[in-house]
Amino acid sequence: MSELKEQQSFLKWVVIVGLGILLLAAIGGGGRYVYLQTWGVRTADMERAVFEESKSYVQGTIRDLDNLRIQYYKTDNPTERAVLRETMRHRLVAFPDDKVPDHLKEFVAELRGGGIK
Repeated sequence: MSELKEQQSFLKWVVIVGLGILLLAAIGGGGRYVYLQTWGVRTADMERAVFEESKSYVQGTIRDLDNLRIQYYKTDNPTERAVLRETMRHRLVAFPDDKVPDHLKEFVAELRGGGIK
């Protein structure tokens, strides 16, 4: 009888400890969810803004636009030119005008104005 009570007592402690661990995990997960929905959004926005101002992002975007412009002038296929135009327009939407280098400004102005066909 004593042995049965000891087993039951041990099982109660195992259940209590297990429930405690699950409760802590739920609180931790819920805390992370709340953080991501409040401060996490601000942090992500701030990190995105810093990334978009970084030298590597600006240089990479300029290089991509240059490559697309070169491909555009090399091809005679109207369908391919249309795809390249739309790709360049899409990339330029989020790229600030003041970061566009001089050698691309005229091309970008014609592209945005619809002068390039």
